[in-house]
Amino acid sequence: MTRQDVMNIFPTATEEQITAFLNANGSEVNAEKEKNKELKDTSKELEAAQKELEALKAKAESGAPDDWQAQIDKLTEANNKAQKTIKNMQLKNDLKDKGFSNDDADKFIKTMEEGGDIAAVMGELKKSVIASYDKERMNNTGDPDGSDGQNPGGKDEAEDAYAKEIAGSIGRGTKASDDIVNAYT
Repeated sequence: MTRQDVMNIFPTATEEQITAFLNANGSEVNAEKEKNKELKDTSKELEAAQKELEALKAKAESGAPDDWQAQIDKLTEANNKAQKTIKNMQLKNDLKDKGFSNDDADKFIKTMEEGGDIAAVMGELKKSVIASYDKERMNNTGDPDGSDGQNPGGKDEAEDAYAKEIAGSIGRGTKASDDIVNAYT
């Protein structure tokens, strides 16, 4: 808009009013131009992004890129290792529940993984389990002098106290009471 255009619209406007009007109009026009420029820049960015997206879609439809396949292979290998570890841990726990020691269970699992002689390992494990069972059985067996294995010295404190109580009821110092006390102590 020119000064003449403003005077035609507002014939009674002063020079200062015309200048103020043109300045206001100019700043509004410049702001709109700036917005228009930003919209054009955004539009160009959007077009570029759409082209890139279309290229990626085309690539994906044609098959996974090599670097993706390498990542998939790496993750698959890690998953297989984790599954194997879990399986071995479950087997080890099962073996321990059956009475095998940690070392025996580890030896068995290692032999299975390496394809070794499982029969030989099973024979050794059988001997180990039998020895462990025999040891436990012997620990729970009573002593020859009549104790039940709970009192390794062979004397049962409850029986000793009961014998003294009986001997006391008979009377201290008699031959019968002394024989009772001496038999249990």
